Amino acid sequence: SLQLQMTNLFESAYQGGPAVDVLSASGNQTAALPKLTSHWTKTYDKAVRTNVYAVAQPSPNARLVMPNHDKKMLGLTQRYLVLQLFLPAEDADDLRKQRPLSLELAVSDAAKHRRRLLFSTSFAELKKTPLHARIPLPSVPRGVWVHLALDLVDLVGHSFAGVSFARLDALAPRAACPLRRIYAPR
Repeated sequence: SLQLQMTNLFESAYQGGPAVDVLSASGNQTAALPKLTSHWTKTYDKAVRTNVYAVAQPSPNARLVMPNHDKKMLGLTQRYLVLQLFLPAEDADDLRKQRPLSLELAVSDAAKHRRRLLFSTSFAELKKTPLHARIPLPSVPRGVWVHLALDLVDLVGHSFAGVSFARLDALAPRAACPLRRIYAPR
């Protein structure tokens, strides 16, 4: 039988420092360049005076996938993942007009089983299966830059009974909002 050989992008990277840059739109080159759909571009944002990844045309298919190849995985072992993003302020009275933010994370547990965590501002309630969890993001502030911090150990432990987090294998934000940086602090 033929087994797929997965490449771990951050396996040889020092992960004991204050943070690991997963993605940065500024001049820093990261180990894991994203796979961008045609809707995502890297542009200069005058308001924050730095480059950001942004969606030129809002579309449900607009997503940024890391790593950029199916035979690779991130292999991040940090407990926390932080996304710096800006959700535009929109009509608070009409929720249908608000652009949703969603994020998909592929994680592996200590037994090397892969599971998915799906986060979205459009989910109303938590739904869990043995391999997937749909988690609502009800209170992400709009109209300001935010640091969306996720405790991966806690999220995996609460979403999948008796399972412990081992590493982050992939991530895919889907949003019609600028994204400045993704990093994993210690």
